[in-house]
Parts: sequence; C-alpha cells; structure tokens
Amino acid sequence: MVLFIALTFLSILSTSCSASLVSDFNVLVSLKQGFAFPEPGLSTWNSSNPSSVCSWDGVVCSRGRVVSLDLTDLNLYGSVSPLISRLDKLTNLSLAGNNFTGTIEIVRLSNIRFINISNNEFNGGLDWNYSEMENLEVFDAYNNNFTAFLPLGILSLKKLKYLDLCGNYFYGKIPASYGKLVGLEYLSLAGNNLHGKIPGELGNLTNLREIYLGYYNVFEGGIPAEFGNLVNLVHMNLPQCQLDGPVPSELGKLKLLDTLYLHANHLSGSIPKELGNLTNLVNLDLSNNALTGEIPFEFINLKKLKLFNLFLNRLHGSIPDYVAELPDLETLALWMNNFTGEIPRKLGQNGKLQTLDLSSNKLTGTIPHDLCSSNQLRILILLKNFLFGPIPEGLGTCYSLTRLRLGQNYLNGSIPNGFIYLPQLNLAELQNNVLSGTLSENVNSSSKPVKLGQLNLSNNLLSGPLPLSLSNFSSLQILLLSGNQFSGPIPPSIGDLHQVLMLDLSRNSLSGPIPPEIGNCFHLTLLDLSQNNLSGSVPTEISNIHILNYLNLSRNRLDQTIPKSIGSMKSLTVADFSFNDFSGKLPESGQFSLFNASSFAGNPQLCGSFLNNPCNFTTITNTPGKAPSDFKLVFALGLLICSLIFATAAIIKAKSFKKNSSDSWKLTAFQKLEFTVTDILECVKDGNVIGRGGAGIVYHGKMPNGVEIAVKKLLAEPVPTGLKSEPLTKLAGHDVASGKDGMPSDLTSSNCSSGDATSNTKGEGDGYSVPFTQLDDHGYFQADGSHMGMQSDNGSLVYYLPGYSPYASGTVVGVDGQQQFFSSPGYLPRPVSYGSESMPCYSWDSTCVGDVSNGNSGSGNRKYNSGPSFSKANGLNSMKSNGNIGGKSSKSTYMHPSRPLNKMSTLGSDFSAGLSKGYHPVGNMSLYSIQRQGPFPHSGPMNYRQNGRIWNGNDRNKSIDRFYKKSDFETSTELTCGPRASNEISPPDTAVKEDLGITVQRDQYNQPDFETEYTHAKFYVIKSYNEDDIHKSVKYDVWASTPNGNKKLDAAFRDAEQRSGGTGTKCPIFLFFSVNGSGQFVGIAEMVGQVDFDKDMDFWQLDKWNGFFPVKWHVIKDIPNSQLRHIILENNDRRPVTFSRDTQEIGLEQGLEMLKIFKSYSAKTSLLDDFNFYENREKIPHAKTSNKPASLRMEIDKNGDFLKHTKAGDRKPDDDLRIKKTTNLMKNLSLHGYNPKSNSVKKPI
Repeated sequence: MVLFIALTFLSILSTSCSASLVSDFNVLVSLKQGFAFPEPGLSTWNSSNPSSVCSWDGVVCSRGRVVSLDLTDLNLYGSVSPLISRLDKLTNLSLAGNNFTGTIEIVRLSNIRFINISNNEFNGGLDWNYSEMENLEVFDAYNNNFTAFLPLGILSLKKLKYLDLCGNYFYGKIPASYGKLVGLEYLSLAGNNLHGKIPGELGNLTNLREIYLGYYNVFEGGIPAEFGNLVNLVHMNLPQCQLDGPVPSELGKLKLLDTLYLHANHLSGSIPKELGNLTNLVNLDLSNNALTGEIPFEFINLKKLKLFNLFLNRLHGSIPDYVAELPDLETLALWMNNFTGEIPRKLGQNGKLQTLDLSSNKLTGTIPHDLCSSNQLRILILLKNFLFGPIPEGLGTCYSLTRLRLGQNYLNGSIPNGFIYLPQLNLAELQNNVLSGTLSENVNSSSKPVKLGQLNLSNNLLSGPLPLSLSNFSSLQILLLSGNQFSGPIPPSIGDLHQVLMLDLSRNSLSGPIPPEIGNCFHLTLLDLSQNNLSGSVPTEISNIHILNYLNLSRNRLDQTIPKSIGSMKSLTVADFSFNDFSGKLPESGQFSLFNASSFAGNPQLCGSFLNNPCNFTTITNTPGKAPSDFKLVFALGLLICSLIFATAAIIKAKSFKKNSSDSWKLTAFQKLEFTVTDILECVKDGNVIGRGGAGIVYHGKMPNGVEIAVKKLLAEPVPTGLKSEPLTKLAGHDVASGKDGMPSDLTSSNCSSGDATSNTKGEGDGYSVPFTQLDDHGYFQADGSHMGMQSDNGSLVYYLPGYSPYASGTVVGVDGQQQFFSSPGYLPRPVSYGSESMPCYSWDSTCVGDVSNGNSGSGNRKYNSGPSFSKANGLNSMKSNGNIGGKSSKSTYMHPSRPLNKMSTLGSDFSAGLSKGYHPVGNMSLYSIQRQGPFPHSGPMNYRQNGRIWNGNDRNKSIDRFYKKSDFETSTELTCGPRASNEISPPDTAVKEDLGITVQRDQYNQPDFETEYTHAKFYVIKSYNEDDIHKSVKYDVWASTPNGNKKLDAAFRDAEQRSGGTGTKCPIFLFFSVNGSGQFVGIAEMVGQVDFDKDMDFWQLDKWNGFFPVKWHVIKDIPNSQLRHIILENNDRRPVTFSRDTQEIGLEQGLEMLKIFKSYSAKTSLLDDFNFYENREKIPHAKTSNKPASLRMEIDKNGDFLKHTKAGDRKPDDDLRIKKTTNLMKNLSLHGYNPKSNSVKKPI
C-alpha cells in the first residue's frame, strides 16, 4: 500500500514537473519569436521538442525547471516579451551585451538573485514591483537608454549588494532614502542626468566597497563629509560632475581606499594633509580642478602609490623629494601648475617610472640622470619650463621611450648619441633650446628605426651636415630642422622619406643643389627650404608631389628658370621664390596665375607681365656671352641721354606743380590703378572717416568703377625714410602712397594682403610684447598666429577649417604650436568654397600701423589691442584684390578682448628696414620667435613668413592666464550651457556681438520666412552631452551621432529622398537640438546629406561620434523646456518631448507644432551669445578633452599628448561604449550557490 502511494506521488510529481517544463518551453519560444535576428546564437532552440529545452544554449535547468537564462553577447535584436516573468524559478537572468530595445519589466520572480540587462538599448523606466523579488542581490542595468527618476522600489530589496544604473538618462536627484540600502557593496549612478546635492545619507552605506557618481551628472555643492564613514570603501570615483568646495579631510579615514578619482570638477582649496593617511592608496587623481597650495608632506606615507595626477590646478611650491622615493610610482603628471625649484634628483631610481609630465610649470635646474634607469620610461614631457644643462646621456639608451617632448627650455650641450634613433621612439621634440653640436649618424645599423613619426629640432644651434641616417626613418611624417646652423648639401637620400608630410629645413646654411630625389616625397604638403645657400636650378621633380600646398624656396642662390611644370601643381596655394637669382620668363599659366609679384621679388633677371618687368624676347633668347664693347658704349650713352632728358622734364613739371598749389600732395601707385587722384581726393572728407590712429586718419571711399577702397591720410610729421624700402612697401595689404618732405600721404587699401604684415621688408625684427599663449584669446588666430580662414585670388592665403582642406591634407596646430595632420573628409562646409568668389570678406584693420613711440598701439588709441578685424560684419564677399572692403567702420567689428594685452615696447635695433623705428603692425600677428624667445614656429599653409620675414615674440615665459576668471566655466571640460546662463561673464557689446567669425553671422539664422508648414517631413530630437559640440556644429555645419543614431538618421534621409522623388514635394529632416541637463533646446538644424560612415570629424568632445553628415542651421535660440513640455510623444511611453533620448523620432503633427514654437518664441539669449566663448574654449587644453571617463581610460589632450591611467577592470560609465563583455561577480561578492554557465554578470571594480 505504501509502495502504491509512493509511486502515485512520484507519478503526479513527474506529471507536474513535465507540465511546468512545457510551460517554460512555451515562454522561451515566445521570447525567441520577439527577437529580430535569433540565428545563429539560438540555433539549438528547437521549438518542436519541449523535452530538449534544458540542453538549449544559455539555459540551465534544475529539478525539471529553468533556473538560469544566459543570453549574453549573442548580438540579438528586438524586444523582450513580458512573458519572461513566467519563468518563476529563475535565479539568474542575463540579457547583457545585445541590442534589445523597448521597455522591459520583470515581476513575480521570487527566486531571482541576479539580473543583468546591461549594454542594451532598453528605454522607459525601471518602476518594477521589486517587493516580489526579495532575494535579488545583483541588479545591473548599465549602459541603456532608461529615462526616468531613479526607482524607489529597490528600497524593498533588503539583500541587494550590487546596483549599477550607470550610463543611462536617469534624471532628478539621488534619493536620500538610498542611504537605507545598507547591504550595498557596489553603487554606480554615474553617467546620467542627475542633479542636486549628493545626499549625505549615502554615508550610511558602511558596507560599500565601490561608489561611482561622476560623469555627466551635474551636482550642486561638494563631496559630503559623511563619506568619511564609508570605512570599507576601496574605490571612490566622482569625476566630472561639477563638484565644488574643498576636498573633505574626512576622506582621510578611509584606510582601505586604493583608488580616489575626483578629477575634472571645480574643487578648490588646498589638498588636505589627512589624505596622507590613505596608506593603501594606489591611484590618486585630483587633476583639472582649482586646487591651491602645495603638495602635502604627509603624502610621504603613500608608499603604494602608482598613479599621481595633479595636473591643471593652481598648485605651487616645489615638488617634494619624497615623490621620487615612492617605490611603486609609475605615472607622475603635474603639468600646468606653478611648481618651482628643481625636479627631484632621485626621480626614476625606483625603476618603475613609465610616464612623467611636468610641462608648463616654472621648474629650473637640470634633468635628472636616472629617469630611465630600468628602461621602463615611455613618456617624458618637460616642455615649457626653465630647465638648463645637457640632456642626460642615459636617455640615449632609453629603449622604452616612445614620446619625448623637451622643447621650449634652455637645454644646452649636444644631443646624446643614438638619442633620435631609439627603436620605440615615435615623437621627439627638442625645439627652442640652445642645443649645439652635430647630429650623429646611426652607428647601430642592425636596429633600423621605423617608428619615429615626428622630429622637431628647430630653433637651436645645431651644426654640421645632415646625417644620412635620417633616410632610415621610414615612418617619419614631420621633420622640422629650421633655425639652426646645418651646413653642407641636402643628402639625396632625403627622397627615401616616402611618408613625410612636412619638411622644414629653412634658416640654416645648407648649400649645393636641391636634390631631384626630393620629388619622391610624394606625401609632402609643406616644403620649406628658405634662407639657406642653395644653388642651381629648381628640380622639375618637385612637380611630382601632387598634394604639395606650401613651397618656400626664398632667399637662396637658386638660378635659371622656374620650371613651368610647377604651374600644373593644382594643390599648390602658397609659393615663394623671392630673393634668388632666377632669370627668364615667368610662366603665367596654371598656379602661377594665382601668385602675386611679391612671391618673385628680388629676382631682377626674372621677367613677366605681372612683374612690372616685361620680357625683352630678343635679349632673353640671345645666346649668353659678351656684347661687343662698342655696342655697350653706344647703349650706355643712349641711356644716359634719355635719363637726362626725362630728369630735366620732371624737375620743370614738379616746380610748376608746386607753384600752382603749395599744399598739394603726391600719389605714388605701386600697381595698376583704375582710378585717379581726383577720385581719391573725393573720399578724403569728414563724413567718410572710418578710423583714427596715432599715424593718421582712415577714410572710406567708392571709386567710379564701383571698387570700394580705404584711404589713410598720414599725419603731417615727416615720414621716416624707412618707409621707402625697395622694391616696394606694403604694410599689411596697404599700398603706401608716400609723400615728400613731410607732405601728407595716403594709404589705399586693397581687400586682402598678399603677403605678411611687412610684405617686402628685409631682415628680422621684434614683434609684440605679448606672450604667444595670449594669441589664443582671439578668435582670429590659430594657436600659431595664423588666421583660420581666408582665401585671396592670388593664392597667397588659404582657407582652412578643421577637417577640410581644399585639395588634400592640411594642418591643425596644437596649443603648443605642434602641428598635426588630418585628411580631408571630402565635405565642403557651408557655401564657403575654395576660390575667390565666395570667401568671407576680409581686410586688415584700417589702423593697423600704430605709433609705438607715442604710446599708441593702434586701433584708435584704444586700451586693448584687438588685432585685425573683419571688414564686413555680415555676409560672404569676393576676395578679389580690388574687392569690397565693406562700408562699415572697422571699429564696429572689433572683437571684444578677453583681457588687456601688455603695452607694446618700442622696437629693437634689429627691426626690419621696411618699417621705420617706432612703427610696427598692431595686432596678434606674431608668429614665432627665434633665439629661444618664442614658441614653436608654424610653417603651415597660412604662414606670415612666406617671404622669409620673421616676427619675434617676446615674454615667452609668462604664465598662461585664465580666459575667464570664473573657473566654473573655464575649468569645465564639458558645459551644458555657456556663461550666458548665469551672467558670470558680461555679454559682449552689441557691436562686438555680431562678429562671430568668418562663417557664422547672426542674420543667417532665425529668419522670419522660415517655413513651418509641410505635408511630409521628419523630425528628431538630438541630445548633445555638451554645448561645445553644438558650437562646432554651427561653425562647421556638420553633426555626428552614435553608430546606431547615424544608421537611424541615414535611413531616414534615404527614405525622405525616395518620398520626395515619389510625391514631388520636399520632405525635409529637422533636428531639434538640446543639451543633456540644460533644461532647454538651443535650435533647429536640417539634415541636408547622407551620413558618411567612413570618415570622422576629430573635434568632437566625445570619441563615440563616428562618421558625420552635413546640416544646415535655421534657428538658434534658447527655448526652455517649459515651452515644449505639453508636447507628448506616443512612441516614447507618452512622455513629454523634453524627456526624449538622442535621435528620438517625433511625429509629423508634434514636429510641425515645435517648428512654430521655435520660430515664434522670443528668446533673450542664444548660443550665438556665447559663440566666442566657445571659440576660446577650443584653444584651452582641457576644454579639448575627450570625455572618455577615467574609470576606463582617461585621455586628456594637453599639448598634443594624452595622459592615460588604467585600472584593471575599469569600465566606461557612459552609453557610448557598448562593451560586449561581462564577468562573474563571485570573485568580489560573497554570493554562494550561483555558478552560471557563462560569465553573465559584470565584475564590479
């Protein structure tokens, strides 16, 4: 009987289990049906055999029920059915690393312990009924698109130990009640849109081992002192979330802490000495804040420290000697502070130092000898200090070295043997020192170097021949040896540098011919051989360099004719052949038609129609030889007689003219003019005054042929004879009409300078008493002093914007002057095109010349020196040489200076003969300094020394001031809104407000005729992480999204094109731009082209943006969310449009309503108000920083370098990294009984 009962029970149980397994089978089949691309990851899921369910991939059964479902990294698409909650015996669920979209809700899983839905595209909220999941210990929703308040239901999860909601769009404040989750060991809320104060109640989580709250959250206040109670904390990560105030001394109680990341905030005050109690600390990063004071002595106790980052602060004092004695130190980055004294002598003796960056301080003394004692050093950056003495010989055998930057110091002595031939070295910069001696050959021929990509030895005292070993650098792209004393010939082996992009050998004593092998450097974009003693002819092989856009051969002894083949080089936009011995007829076709006469000045035997030296074909074609002596005599006598006749006639006419008008004046034209003296006199009226300076008055006038000119009437003081330089005088594009004997003179101005500020002057002269770094204050210039966008019809100036070059590769210039190359993405921004008809109208400031001796720095005796101004505040005009210079006064278009510049000193004795002493061009035009008095020389396509003239910069060693004293804006690597939001920086004047750059004008946007009615149109919300990127979008008319976002928008554009073709009506795609956390929208742009997935713009704040597409901006104004909150999106859980994620599509009806709101709303502010602010931020090193969080790998762009720190297991807490990899939690959490088939849950870090 008992046996019968037992068998019956087992039968019933078996039937029950079988039925339950069939139920689980049906649920899994339903799940699979919701997946868009289930194969091949689910190939074993056989829907015809329920009994096989426990053998399916990712499925684990126990007692006839499914207890674990692991679909990690199967690249699945689609949605997750709510039926998943019917798997009521589940203990482990992992859907991580797929592409699931839509909402997800998991309920009634009372046995569930681990949930991992990370790295997907889930949206909506997480307001689940957590009370039915009381056993849940791990909840990982990292890196999705959840948009809601932080869920409060998780407070019922009493056993919860691991909570990761990082990398989403959660908004609102962190609930203080989260402090009741006392069992938590891991908490990550980073990478969201949270705001408010960090609640001190989180200090109650005494079991917490790791906390992540930074990145994209915008908190108020500082770090709670209660965090000092987190005694079990091992990892604290709070970077880039706008924390302010001091670093709490209470953090010194966290004795177990091994990682403290507080970088990229607004923390101030001194570093608390209590942090010296953190004896287990391995990684310390307090960089990019506003910390002051000195490095605490108590840090001597941090014996385990490996990473020590304090860069971009305001620290001072000396670097303590004990820092060199930290036994495990691997990375020391203290750059951009005010440290003084010597570098600790023992630095590097621990044998583990890998990265050392102490640049941009005020350090003195010599470089320690043991930096590379164990061949571990990879990065050594000491530029911009006051270091002297020789380069340690030990660095010549530092075979681990990859990046070396010692420029802009006072190092002397010779370069160690083998130094530039180190096998791993890819960047070597020693420019602007006083190094001497010769460059040694590579004696170790067996180890041929292949990695060196950039070598900069310019502006030193190096001498001797160029080593033949240079040809071994097969990967070399930039070779800069200018400003030295190299002699001898250019070796023919230079042609072996097939990858070189930029070759500058100027200002040396090189002799002999230009080797024809140089034509094998097919990738050259810049070739500068000027100011040497080169002789012979120009090899025709140069024309084989098809992408060359800058060629300077001036001030040599080159002779014979200029090869006609150079005219076929379509990419050549800047060329200088001046002051050589060229002869014969100058070709006039091809590119030669773009160059002006100054490019060929100083070649008396050269003739051509536009050189004012017509060719005498009889003379030219005669065979060279001595003419008969009698012919020479007759010819000489004839010239003498003619000269006497003309001289007599000129004297008689001059006396007659002076007698008729005692106060008349003389116009001397140095080019062909299409107007008369009378026409000019009509302009010299009080009503035409557009500027006044210490040297004279500037008038605007219009000639009978329609040409508008500027006329400068010099003051009646005697004109210094220095202005009468030969062969002609040009001052910043002004043709000087010089008077005689103190009579008034006039300057007539053409539209665009064809040369530099002293176009045909000789010698080298002082420039400005302005530190080079102050050039960054002005939107006119790149960091090298060059204008960022101009094109003249003579080709002497070339238009460049980031990511665009008219023909091939161009250059961008880093903050220290280091040039880096990019390739043209093939996209031409805005209507600004290569050529002469559609470029921004530009001219030099009318009052460009100031009287220094009288205390006038030009520009109408203003307090500030604003540099040259754009002649026309609005519109794009022709760049014809005689084009319109604009009818507006240049005064109205001056940029508002960000701070006063130093008073300019009188020019030194070595000033150019072309300008008299006491006069010099005004404005930030200084390019670089020789003799170690200025920054790195720029030799790019827009170079003011194209005819060999050099401007010296002074005060090179002055510290870089902040652009704005309010560090809230200046130190932030990411802004949701510029200074207009808080009025911390006064808005510019109305007159100044209009001058936003060469491609952006206010009247281009917010047009009253903007169309708001469409039958067919598509609308999308664009969510930017910062306003810097929107500024770049307006500036360059491009945008880029995430890979998925780009695909979505590209598909929409293609569909719109098809719809337009089918209906015959336009179907535009409008993008509504907003910045996460800003509380407002900032404008509308229209997508006007497909996505180019193969090319990237390299100027975005985030590295996540791939590809790009062109846009056209229509509306730019600040519209608060309150104006749009009533617009509800059915396809986004009926949430307001203000809660949209990036590339959220908007319906036609709602989109048209938004167009009308954007058009009609009367906004008081817009991004254009802060446009120049963002222009300046582009030049600040830390404002260029990529937003790659340091918790995975921090890369801060400083002077072209990237400082990196990595901790094993670190992740990136934002949604741009789709990390398809997860690891088991068992290692760090005491969670037993869970042994999944695969690594389904991420390891906490």
